[in-house]
Amino acid sequence: MTPILLLALTATALDRDAVPCSASLKRVQHCGERHASYAVPYEPQPGDLLLFRSSRIISNVLCHAVLCGGATHSAIVIVKKDGTLGLLETPYVGAPVTITEIVPRLQEYRGRIWVRRHKTPLTAEQSCNLTAFAYEQEGKSYDFAGLMVMPFCRPMQCISKKTHSVYDVDASSYFCSSLVIAAAMAANLLDPLEVRPVCICPNDLMYDKLVDLSCGWWPPEQVLVETCHGR
Repeated sequence: MTPILLLALTATALDRDAVPCSASLKRVQHCGERHASYAVPYEPQPGDLLLFRSSRIISNVLCHAVLCGGATHSAIVIVKKDGTLGLLETPYVGAPVTITEIVPRLQEYRGRIWVRRHKTPLTAEQSCNLTAFAYEQEGKSYDFAGLMVMPFCRPMQCISKKTHSVYDVDASSYFCSSLVIAAAMAANLLDPLEVRPVCICPNDLMYDKLVDLSCGWWPPEQVLVETCHGR
């Protein structure tokens, strides 16, 4: 047996024995008076909010420019039509409403990621409403105008609404946090009389600014993406 053939057979055997693996998600929990932390598996559930802070300087500068420094992006977990989970989001400034795969999206993201898990599983009706909303909005354009006027609309969030506007959950365009808020309203996770989607930025969802999510969602936990490289 020639050395080349031997090497080829050895490589084939190694490939056959290798265990295929993919990335897994972990969330960081804190405990104790000294704030010790440890990572536990994170399994996304419908209604979970994913919050992002970009490592790109320009993204952070833009967020601070509109008075919303901190979290730079947000998305919400939904059930897709095929029964698997996905993220409803506008992936970047200028992108249309998109339903993306969760793990690949988090793997490629440059920056830090947090999750605010929904405290209780969504009912079948809530999940169905969330899915229906997502596919009805998919492909709609990015709301550049809304993003620019959002800082000036923020004081309106402090004024009680008297009626629920259909536009809140069926706008012609969205930016990331307005889409997440509208989705939560469509799934009956938020009171439509208590929140205005166009007044909310991602950092509000992180720290309960302007809209208090603490009744329905746990505080933010950092998400880690662990990649298995095989043998």
